[in-house]
Amino acid sequence: MLVQVARRLLACVRTTDVVCRLGGDEFMLILEGAGAVHDVQRMGQRVLTCLSEAYVIDGHHITVTPSIGAVMHDGQEPDTELIERADAAMYAAKHGGKGRLVMGTSGDGLPDQTSAAA
Repeated sequence: MLVQVARRLLACVRTTDVVCRLGGDEFMLILEGAGAVHDVQRMGQRVLTCLSEAYVIDGHHITVTPSIGAVMHDGQEPDTELIERADAAMYAAKHGGKGRLVMGTSGDGLPDQTSAAA
């Protein structure tokens, strides 16, 4: 199933974007040049739609409800902190109800722009 998820991710992002598997069932997307929060939210909604369609594995239809945590990078903070913020936003999405996108907070603790969409 992870291979199918990865293929769907690659199919729904731009050729300039990067898709990485962090481990388990967690993936990271790097959206180069996403200049505004609404660009990230639009891509997040697209990914939610792509991943939410049923998967067929050995003749069985399986559905998943992805949770997405997204953050904006100001170019100043270390990558490890950026990933930690994205991870925290993802867990906020999971706790808020699956199938959601939550924008994380900036390095100073202020929201980038809190957004939860089902």
